[in-house]
Amino acid sequence: MKCTKCGSVISDGAKFCPFCGTPTTQINEQQVEVAPQPMQPETVVPEPPVQPEVAVPEPPVQPEMIPQPMQPVQSYGTPQQPKKKKKLLKILIPAISVGVLLIAALVVFLVYTSRPEHKIRNAIENTFEAKGLLEALDVSDITENGKYTMDLDLSLGMGADVDTFMYQDLTGDNKPSLRYRMTTNSSDVKNRMDIRLSLPFLNDLVVDGTIYLDEKELVVSLPDILSSNIAFSFNESKDGYLCEYLGEEKYDLLLRCFSEFASLLSDSNEYSDAFDDIVEAMWDTLGEAGYEEVTERELGDGDYGYKVTLAGDVIASYVDKVIEIVTNAITESGTINTIDEVFETVYGGRKTYDDYCQDISDSAHRELDDLREETEVLFVIKDGSISDFQVNVGRSSYPSIQFIGKEGDYPLQNSIFLLGNTGIRMSGKTRNDGVEKVRIDSVRRTSKKGVEQLSELFNWTYNESKKEFTVNIGDTEHGNHDSNTNRLDADGMSIKGTWDKESGAKIFNISKCALYDNDSEVLAIQGTIKFSDDSDVSRPEGETFDINGAQEEDINLLGEDLKKNSQALFGANIDIPNLSSFNRSNRYVYDYDYDDYDYDDYDYDDYDYDDYDYDDYDYDYDDYDYDDYDF
Repeated sequence: MKCTKCGSVISDGAKFCPFCGTPTTQINEQQVEVAPQPMQPETVVPEPPVQPEVAVPEPPVQPEMIPQPMQPVQSYGTPQQPKKKKKLLKILIPAISVGVLLIAALVVFLVYTSRPEHKIRNAIENTFEAKGLLEALDVSDITENGKYTMDLDLSLGMGADVDTFMYQDLTGDNKPSLRYRMTTNSSDVKNRMDIRLSLPFLNDLVVDGTIYLDEKELVVSLPDILSSNIAFSFNESKDGYLCEYLGEEKYDLLLRCFSEFASLLSDSNEYSDAFDDIVEAMWDTLGEAGYEEVTERELGDGDYGYKVTLAGDVIASYVDKVIEIVTNAITESGTINTIDEVFETVYGGRKTYDDYCQDISDSAHRELDDLREETEVLFVIKDGSISDFQVNVGRSSYPSIQFIGKEGDYPLQNSIFLLGNTGIRMSGKTRNDGVEKVRIDSVRRTSKKGVEQLSELFNWTYNESKKEFTVNIGDTEHGNHDSNTNRLDADGMSIKGTWDKESGAKIFNISKCALYDNDSEVLAIQGTIKFSDDSDVSRPEGETFDINGAQEEDINLLGEDLKKNSQALFGANIDIPNLSSFNRSNRYVYDYDYDDYDYDDYDYDDYDYDDYDYDDYDYDYDDYDYDDYDF
């Protein structure tokens, strides 16, 4: 049996529990009372009588019981619990480590964000962040991956009181229209343009065309004019009339130029990275020169700023860095060999791309290394944006380059950009009803930060809630807008429309794109422009004639086909000469045999340019002290 008090196993016949001393009679009585009993009032059970100490026989050892070692007792009489301490340490150590790392990261962040470069770059990003209409018309989120489609569906018409335009009736059913789709997939080096031009006023003329380009070939499809597609492959040389006509050297160069042009599309990321590297190199150059904090007396209320002073040799070294970055990008894209061949053709072997870059570097160092007047770059920041940026060269009265940001709903809404003493000014605001109005003027400097208006360039209005925009370019009100216009008098243009964003697409609905914006728009374009993330680029279907490798008779047949179909399409007797004889029929051809003249008889080496020592003419610029001349 088991003791009901301590749970120990008691051998049959024992009178007491060997571990706690409870009488077995009491144990038996308690086991009987285990059965369900109705609730009884609480009774006090008398303590069992204290038994005299007697020798208790050792209980038999049970097979399932394993003796445990005694735990050491602490001085205050409670046992230790090392397992809990270990668990606590396992929790505390990682927590403390994470805390230390977070504190270290916070310190690094605070140190980094307190650096002048970080503050300046952050202010530049805030200043030029697109807002308002500029943000609404931005499609970079759709076109950034190099896989997108642009669809144009536009029609051209005239105002109500205009009879003809350029002697053509473009009203009613005579309105011409254009459908254009451009699909590009830069990762696969594939591009396709589909065009449909409808000219109802010209015998209901409809012309379809497709241009396809990848890294292997250029394909042109004009189904209404040519019976088959025309292909120009440029991944290998072929013997044919074109090679014979151009000559093998120019022919190979032409093939390579076409191929490199197609590859530029796939290498766009490399050139984008190169541009980023050029910007980073600029910041490195400024950082190496050192930022000097501008004193408060030089700044306006609430402004703080930094200036960097650049010696001429530092600027020349930056030019070298830019050349190196561009050269690496061109080399990695594989374009360098083609560029050298172009230089070979242009300079007759006297100069390569490396020579050209070296000339630029030498010129920069020659003009800048010993320049006594330094260039100062100034950044002034207010409310987290650039309020003034200047590039001061030498002792000129005004900065060579200056950007002035003014208060507004966003920095670019009110600003001036000056190159020398002329530039542009943006002025506008967002009204309480959420409508943005901005105007762009050409201006001329009158003082360090003052300008006068020369002319209005364009203006825009944007209603954010309705997604409506209006852009006016030039003078849309005061031009000579004849009611019966037979000539082009484009003094200005007005564009009105709305835009909407769907899944993977952005659509611009052009309700009016008019050359004039008076009582009747003289020439107006309507339609939609859509940007989507579609990247399905397919080669034109149908039979293809590869002009690269064709013989002279093939070229003549192509010309005959072009002539016949064009006459049928345009309804006119069009005279197209044989393409193969075009060169001979349109310029003088001399039968002078240049081989009869032996250029080797004239030895250019007889004139030794080294006999003239340019060093004999030595002008020491250091003898002239520019400091004596008061600018």
